[in-house]
Amino acid sequence: MMKKFFLATIFLFSTTNFLFAQNGWDVLQTNTTLEFLDLQCYSTDTIFLFGEDGILLKSFDAGNNFTQLQNASASIYSAGCFKTPDTVFVANGGGNIVRSGNGGSNWGVTGGCTCMIYAICFSNQQYGLYGGLSGVFRTTNGGNSWSATALSPFFGPAKFIALNDSVFVAVYHSSFYKSTNSGQSFTSDSLPYNSNYSVSGLSFISDSVGFSSIADGKLFKTTNQGATWNLVADLGFSINDIVFIDEQNGFLVTGNLQKEIRRTSSGGLFWSSDYTTASTIKELNYDGHHVFASGQNGMALRKEIFPSTINQHRDVTGIKIFPNPTEGILFIKGLSGKEKIELYNSIGELMIASFNFKQNQLNISSLREGIYFLRITDAEKSSSFVFEKL
Repeated sequence: MMKKFFLATIFLFSTTNFLFAQNGWDVLQTNTTLEFLDLQCYSTDTIFLFGEDGILLKSFDAGNNFTQLQNASASIYSAGCFKTPDTVFVANGGGNIVRSGNGGSNWGVTGGCTCMIYAICFSNQQYGLYGGLSGVFRTTNGGNSWSATALSPFFGPAKFIALNDSVFVAVYHSSFYKSTNSGQSFTSDSLPYNSNYSVSGLSFISDSVGFSSIADGKLFKTTNQGATWNLVADLGFSINDIVFIDEQNGFLVTGNLQKEIRRTSSGGLFWSSDYTTASTIKELNYDGHHVFASGQNGMALRKEIFPSTINQHRDVTGIKIFPNPTEGILFIKGLSGKEKIELYNSIGELMIASFNFKQNQLNISSLREGIYFLRITDAEKSSSFVFEKL
């Protein structure tokens, strides 16, 4: 009896660990039940977590171990940013910008206002911005002093991103803002959608290419630093936050309850469930090697992104598919016979997979009508196609 109990306990323990590691997501031990409101990645392996009651955690090993830093105040941190692993800026619920020059051991107030601050960001050692209910404020001397910009007091962005030393981008309600002079002035453009919902996510993978999401489920892409945006997909479910790794691979947090992470490998066309949790997920971020998520009850998650799992999506020269749309046969021209074929439906389910595909056509007559995603890969390259089954 004792032996059966022991074996059952081992099985239960092993099963529980497996369930926690959904699709490669690790549950990190933060040793707190406080809510995390922001997660910042300084570089690969170096991350900071900011949250309620002044909680501030730092890790130098990608979240395997956390150190709780001395509190700058007892109020809620609403944003965080840092220039180096030692020089850290955070904004708290009282509207103060506090700075540490020694990795969080000691803190001092370096600016702020009298209201909640939503976002803070530095583009280099000198230029930085923060925004909140009082508008946008700018520093040109590393945070020693701050002054109001022309956007104050009408603009309180939810997120800033520094694309390079001189270019900042931000979102506020239904508009996208950009500065090309280190935050001195901004231009604004409304995203091309008809909705009463606000922008819920912003993620750039380069100086030029980025994605934005609307809370009602629309996903947009720009290839010219936000000058124009094109609709990628209307997903039919609400979105809370997004992060893209490259033009094809990304993650999002579903809106409303915010308890599910979904993943795309089709540039945002199709999404599949990647992690579900009982706690609300507040933030996604990427450090170049891991995707992180954080939220309520001290929750911090990590997923390692191996190079082999990231499809580079370079064009496979000469490959074409036709006709599109098609009723039953999809012809594929230009294959060498060494490619792998993967066909996914609109919710990310794998419908067909074949290695060393040597035919010049694919019979899809048994599939339901709808939109499908075809991925063709060889040892070095890959290409993706979207087509409609009639």
